Amino acid sequence: MWLGILLACTSPQDITTCDVKAYMKNAFASREACVSEMNAAAKYAAIIGLIARPYCFSFKTKNI
Repeated sequence: MWLGILLACTSPQDITTCDVKAYMKNAFASREACVSEMNAAAKYAAIIGLIARPYCFSFKTKNI
């Protein structure tokens, strides 16, 4: 499983303007799906004036 994360900032010179957002709709089954969705989110963020970097992290699930 993959988790999508977006780092978004309003100013490249001030780290206090940055925020980290996790894609909480669902986890992705593949890296490719995560990268595609997070790249789209980063492009949207750029349109509304943010500096954004997408990331995808793999994780393992445990069934109880």
